[in-house]
Amino acid sequence: MIQANNPKAIMAALHEFGPAPGAKKMLEWESTHAKEALTSGMYIVFSNLAAKSECFRIGSQSLCMCGHLFGEHAKAGKGGMKMACQTCSCKNYKFMFRRPEEQGLWWLPRRKGFDINKWRATCQCKHNHEAHDPNTLKCNLKCGCFGFQSEFPCLVCDKKWEDHDVLYETREERLALKKPVDEGFLPLSKNPDIQHEYAKKIGEEPLDEDDKALEEAKTHHLASGMMDLDLTPDFPPGMRGRGIEVHMQMPKPTGTVRPKQPVGKAEKSVKLMEMKGEAFGGLSLIHISEPTRPRLISYAVFCLKKK
Repeated sequence: MIQANNPKAIMAALHEFGPAPGAKKMLEWESTHAKEALTSGMYIVFSNLAAKSECFRIGSQSLCMCGHLFGEHAKAGKGGMKMACQTCSCKNYKFMFRRPEEQGLWWLPRRKGFDINKWRATCQCKHNHEAHDPNTLKCNLKCGCFGFQSEFPCLVCDKKWEDHDVLYETREERLALKKPVDEGFLPLSKNPDIQHEYAKKIGEEPLDEDDKALEEAKTHHLASGMMDLDLTPDFPPGMRGRGIEVHMQMPKPTGTVRPKQPVGKAEKSVKLMEMKGEAFGGLSLIHISEPTRPRLISYAVFCLKKK
């Protein structure tokens, strides 16, 4: 396995493949929750105080131990703390991992037949978080478990779920502690180039003319199923001299070599990745995620596996 762990390599992989479906969803949540914090003035994070790591931004789409979303919990007090769930007996919001990638299990969604809607984070007793009482944390299945202890660690700090706390902080409190606020609280804010490239990939920022021409050329040639592609002559004058030349040998499908699986909108990057794998020495992008710890590798994690 090859991991792109520096900004230059991450930018190259992001530009070529785009974010994987799971990472795209995680970044959408992180971005939404950051914008909610900017609007409300209340910054809520899932934090490991011992490791000084703010692992995930919390907001309306964050999952609770009880199985309901943050938005389904009632507010209490001036600080806007989320307490009792309006749907179940949960008395206090407790963040819970919503996707396997948040626990570093990037390979799990790639398994055939995997259903992300049925996945739940599990305890060391092998029962998922919904099988535990959201208030006492004890397992309801009477397996001898004394309280929920996560089976896998957090992607960001590599520590267990029980080593974290949910922090509620105002903008003024964060400023006093020299923590990022406003635009600095947005995902990828410490790497604006990567942030901009990601925004283009998900359609939040308009493509410049050169990038638009490149994307259109790729889409046209991939759709036509041409065998040997040289995209350089098709570029407009603004693209010439940039040293971009793409040659791809793509055998036309003969029979059902692989069982076809439905490909959703979010999985287009994976589909494109598989089509272009041979052009990159048999390497394919399988994951990108953006936790919030203050190290370069955290801003985007790409894993490439050899086919």
